[in-house]
Amino acid sequence: MTDQNTQTFSVVIRVRNAAEYMEKVLDAFALQSVQPNEIVVVDNESTDGTREIASRYGALVLSISKKEFTYGRALNMGIQKCTGKIVFFISAHSLVLGREFFRTAIAEFTNPEVAAVRCTTVSKTRDLESWMQQKVLRWPLDLYTIVENGPIASGCAIRRSLWEEVPFDETLEAVEDKLWAREVMKRGYIVVSSEAMYLHMRRRGMVEAIRIMTRERLAIRRSTGEIWPLPRPTLPKLLKALVISAPRAAFMLAAREILIYCYIKSIPFQARTKPKVGSIV
Repeated sequence: MTDQNTQTFSVVIRVRNAAEYMEKVLDAFALQSVQPNEIVVVDNESTDGTREIASRYGALVLSISKKEFTYGRALNMGIQKCTGKIVFFISAHSLVLGREFFRTAIAEFTNPEVAAVRCTTVSKTRDLESWMQQKVLRWPLDLYTIVENGPIASGCAIRRSLWEEVPFDETLEAVEDKLWAREVMKRGYIVVSSEAMYLHMRRRGMVEAIRIMTRERLAIRRSTGEIWPLPRPTLPKLLKALVISAPRAAFMLAAREILIYCYIKSIPFQARTKPKVGSIV
């Protein structure tokens, strides 16, 4: 890796009411082997103490109202205040893992072709299983591949100089990160994956997941005229999910909890009746 002085970096966090996660996220930053020039928090009218926590950790806190907010505008506001040559976008729910997260991701920018780095989320089994196989995205590339494998603003890094040429689209409801990557790839740059890992701590319910999915697909349709080409659900698949998969999953969960409960209750009995074992089984 090149000298850290030539690889200065900053962190931008978009946030609204994430106080229960912020301290863990910022504590993990403090343990990193290399530290950012600054942490910029773009707050969307939090009311739960998020702003106070960020300030206590030394972050610069900016305000954006609900009326003004778009995901792209929040990123642009934050990056304008950054002095690092590399800018990380980390969600307020993203816990970076290990002490080398920043150093590992920054190392990819020693290649001048790299515009952005997608970090690996351990919340996605598919990404985690293939962490040792770096993905390289290069134009021309279909939209589906960019959306599925491009940078995610909950855990990625970009080259600031390219943002100066191509700022984030402030009119988009979503996928501003993916469509930004598409534009810079058209200019000859590449997007790569990194083994720098993070955990997305927030668990989304079905209603929120559908809302996000709808917002993303609408943004793609309005911006590009394209439809996100995912396989359509079929009637047999829906019936299997409703009639077989869901009841079976509920039964398995209930059975597991009952077995664990019964086992724990049996410990006093086992302690009286089982002989002590002193060797490795």
